[in-house]
Amino acid sequence: MNIRSVVVSLLVALLSACSYTDNVVITVEEPITSMFLVLTPDSGQKVILYYMDRDGEAGMEPVVVGGTLQAHTRYAGELLLRNALNGKMEHFIDSTSVAEQANTHQVFYTFQGTGKLATTYTDMDDNGYPFGLKTTLQTDESCTGQLMVTIVHEPDKTAVGVSGGDITNSGGAVDAQVVFEVVVE
Repeated sequence: MNIRSVVVSLLVALLSACSYTDNVVITVEEPITSMFLVLTPDSGQKVILYYMDRDGEAGMEPVVVGGTLQAHTRYAGELLLRNALNGKMEHFIDSTSVAEQANTHQVFYTFQGTGKLATTYTDMDDNGYPFGLKTTLQTDESCTGQLMVTIVHEPDKTAVGVSGGDITNSGGAVDAQVVFEVVVE
């Protein structure tokens, strides 16, 4: 089963999901209404963390679902994005359209918890700077925490630490930010 089939299946399943959180910031003119972080281990079962807001900022609370990862495991990560308010594609944003603007965007992955998750960029923009739709995530010991995924518009990719994934000096504007609850066991 390919990634797009998994996403379509998840969208159907989400219609009956009921897990909500306030750990979401979406501030772009053309908001990202769905975010799927697909984590594929070297061996074992995929884990999909997802965010979905079917009716935009003023309506129902978004659905945010975290996941459970295996300790001491390497995951290939792919971030998939969509914009579809009330089931209609209004301003079409997807991973491809964001990737076409890789020079002016960077995705940051920040983990806060009782252990460590190390994230490494595996895709670059036209200038050789990290982009972040594709990553590698390495778990360590068993732990719990929050994985924050932040998409920054016009970050300073040359600032100290930014190419290594440190959002501190990135500047720019936050396009989207979602916090996923994560358990490593």
